[in-house]
Amino acid sequence: MINPSSSAVGDGRPPQPDLSGKCQDDGEGEAAGEPNQQPQRNTNSHQNVLSYIKFIYNGFATGFATDHAPGLDVGNLQYGEVTNEGMESLHSSLQLNDRDVFYDLGSGVGKLVLYFALRGAVARSVGIEVGERRHALAAEACTRLRDQLDEEKDGEPSLPALPHYSTFDVVLGDARQNTYSDATVIALSNLCMDHRVQKRCLDSILRCPMLKKLACTAPLPPHKRLRLSHSAKVGCSWAKVVAWQVYEVLPMLTKTASTMAPYRLPQTVKNQGFRASTGALQDKIDEEATPLRTRRKPLLRPIQT
Repeated sequence: MINPSSSAVGDGRPPQPDLSGKCQDDGEGEAAGEPNQQPQRNTNSHQNVLSYIKFIYNGFATGFATDHAPGLDVGNLQYGEVTNEGMESLHSSLQLNDRDVFYDLGSGVGKLVLYFALRGAVARSVGIEVGERRHALAAEACTRLRDQLDEEKDGEPSLPALPHYSTFDVVLGDARQNTYSDATVIALSNLCMDHRVQKRCLDSILRCPMLKKLACTAPLPPHKRLRLSHSAKVGCSWAKVVAWQVYEVLPMLTKTASTMAPYRLPQTVKNQGFRASTGALQDKIDEEATPLRTRRKPLLRPIQT
């Protein structure tokens, strides 16, 4: 989290901890099948953050127009957004903390990325978008927000004060390539992905060593490292309520003896000061392995009386 009095957003410096002790959370939003949630601490309220989102995107170009991405057909570039109320529901459902690094894969114009950053519950919020037009809009939104936050800090405030917020960024990239290895929580827009693209995305996602949670707009195929935690009721542009699937990501399995490379003898073997070549050692092994019945037996001579 960043304290605006000590560091600007996205300036490359490490986040400064918030020492104000303030805690705001309006508690809105719902998720189905979840355990009772504790109020999140050190987060800005939904309404205060929403005032910034509305200001930044007021008069903004829409992300629903046709977009282009190399190597992807138009069917994988269908667009939808999480509503303002839906962002609060998803944020509450994920139960984030200040050590989490959040990635939105398929971030569009960046609304969810900026919302999570302004809530201030995570260390960093990043969006990855493959569509060139939508990424350009998201980058412009980030610039607008940085300028507005600087103005709120240095000039006459026109929006509600945010005691703290997280660093944020948007990247033009393909979710099929693992450029987000530091992620601990990921939101994946997979509703319109074909099976091949979704599989490659999931393969890349599961290479993240610190990943704990994965939230998807559509169910994923069974996987030994994914355990369905709950469904979150999230408002989206294509449906009043969408059941996002929130998965717990199990740790990577360590290599066992059966998966390790076979042991190879060194060129020389030292044993109690005796130096033997591998050739002599192999001859000894072959001799010991020879069946007894094939070994040469000594001739028996008759006993003379």
